[in-house]
Amino acid sequence: MQCSNCGHHNKSGKFCVKCGSKLGEEGVKEQVAATADHSATHTYSQPTSQPAQSNQHVENAKHISKMYIGYFMQGLKAPLATAQGVREEQFINAFITFILYAISIPLMMYFGWKTMLVKIFGGLSSAITGEDAGDSLVSGLLDSDLVGEAGKVSFVDVVLKQSIFMFIGLAVIVAVAYGAMKLAKLDISFKSFFARFGTFLIVPTGLFIVGIVLSLLHIDIFLYFLLVGLLGILFVIPLTITSFKSNVAEGLDKVYGILLTYVVTIIVLYMVSKGFVGEIKAIVLNITGDAIDSLF
Repeated sequence: MQCSNCGHHNKSGKFCVKCGSKLGEEGVKEQVAATADHSATHTYSQPTSQPAQSNQHVENAKHISKMYIGYFMQGLKAPLATAQGVREEQFINAFITFILYAISIPLMMYFGWKTMLVKIFGGLSSAITGEDAGDSLVSGLLDSDLVGEAGKVSFVDVVLKQSIFMFIGLAVIVAVAYGAMKLAKLDISFKSFFARFGTFLIVPTGLFIVGIVLSLLHIDIFLYFLLVGLLGILFVIPLTITSFKSNVAEGLDKVYGILLTYVVTIIVLYMVSKGFVGEIKAIVLNITGDAIDSLF
């Protein structure tokens, strides 16, 4: 009897001596059923697995977003209580806030460059000429044919590059502040310190988010939210350092730790501001060219 599976000719028996498959009609039926199941698995398992994986990623993203929004709103409602209650498990949420803070200033610059030029150069023009028409003069200039040059404002240069510089600057500030905590002989992990720092950073980040919306709407008060949010980090530093209690008399006093971090923060803000000023100059040259000289 010939095996329906491998084709080997068997003299007798119920099973093939070569592959072990069952011989006879039952063996043929089993083989056909197994082949059909195998084909169905290969045909339909792969397409169904991809949507399942995609749905799982979407659900995970929704879960993380929901958790972060709850954490962010709680930080806005009760910053001090929320920050003192966070532990290492809030490291990711603090890191998200860290990133939002870093990209917010470049985004406001990108969306509100025209408003910034009107306020800056309009104010200078009014101060020099002694007239109150400075804002309208610059606004009219930018609303003229030069407005077509707005495409020269590079998203990569203004947002991506400056966000990276801002992120590095913030990382340096956090590193120095954590170093001051270690000099104060405080036994805390970096994740715990960073989680608390990021939680205190929620309020300035919230101001930045409002500023981004206002810059999109070309409402010039976004500049005040930009300024207050930027200065907010000067409050985040002492709040974070003093929120950790020390039971050791030795080590660096927290006051000196705060002063040390302030010095580094001022240096970082100065370096970052140079980059922003450079981008503003580039915007002025690309958008207005030599036409801005007519104002003065």
